[in-house]
Amino acid sequence: MEREQKIKSDKRFWIVLLVVIAALICLRVFVLDWIWISGESMLPTLQDGELVLTEKISKNTGGLSRGDLVIVIYPDGMQCVKRMIGMEGDTISIQDNMVIVNGDVIDEPYLNENSFPDMQTVIVPENSIFVMGDNRNHSSDSREPMIGPIPDDNIVGQAISVIYPFDRIRGVK
Repeated sequence: MEREQKIKSDKRFWIVLLVVIAALICLRVFVLDWIWISGESMLPTLQDGELVLTEKISKNTGGLSRGDLVIVIYPDGMQCVKRMIGMEGDTISIQDNMVIVNGDVIDEPYLNENSFPDMQTVIVPENSIFVMGDNRNHSSDSREPMIGPIPDDNIVGQAISVIYPFDRIRGVK
């Protein structure tokens, strides 16, 4: 009798453990992820060496909007965090250090510098977004012909918070 209870208890433990592991795997694959920040392209918003928690749901539910920090995959396969400036059909240009989307200058309080090159008007293709780093003079982004607008299929998710180093934990926007 005692041996049967031990076997039942062990069996229950392994079932619970497997369910927890399966739930964590599903959470990682379908809901949450993380990315290490490497470089200075998102200064001052994100700093080199920070670990950023990301969520994957809003990319599939139409929950992304201009100004969000998104994780994208570049044509060379590299994942990085950039700010979403435009969506399909938007016209984007840069004149006199101002980003103009659909004829309106966008407010960018997250920028430290206001000196970056002008850019001719670009129309964001269907099923694509246009991204730029916050540190405009030190960012490889959609302004470059080798990168260009990012197809929706190459959006991994949205950055939601810095989770490491622990003394810099904060939400990001």
